[in-house]
Amino acid sequence: MQNFNRLDLLSTAVTIADPRHVSLPLIYANAAFSRISGYSYQECLGQSSAFLSGALTDKLAFADASKRMWQGLSAQLCVLKYRKNGDPFHLFLVAEHLRAFCGARYILNCYFEVPPEMAWRELSFGTYRHEPPRGHHKDVNAQTRTSILHKSKTIQMLAERALNQGHKRAS
Repeated sequence: MQNFNRLDLLSTAVTIADPRHVSLPLIYANAAFSRISGYSYQECLGQSSAFLSGALTDKLAFADASKRMWQGLSAQLCVLKYRKNGDPFHLFLVAEHLRAFCGARYILNCYFEVPPEMAWRELSFGTYRHEPPRGHHKDVNAQTRTSILHKSKTIQMLAERALNQGHKRAS
């Protein structure tokens, strides 16, 4: 197993999934993910990437994101999830592919908790699923989305560095 300990220092919730299996089982979850989900590291391992879904989770948006991942693309979506204690919360999820020099592939999931009033827009595909709350400005979501995507790219670079630590580039 790769050493992703550096990701435990992040305040952003992160999981890594194994794409060789249809259920995309988690092989890593950092401490921030445990804090927002309520699940311990041990409880997360082997779970499907969708295990925080519940009755009101938008299954169609999640299926669209999964389809993008299977096509080799990144995915982003704002979705309602559930903590271990059953409390709902909104997440902006960014899923990216990780590639090791040795050819191994993984999926990095970065989870950003967002307030419900900012979760009105389906950020991943640019379509509106709900009307924005009165007085809510689109610019707030655009700025938040840009910031989140920048953070997720930085985390992706850290994860790939950890994944490739000890591997030499093939010439």
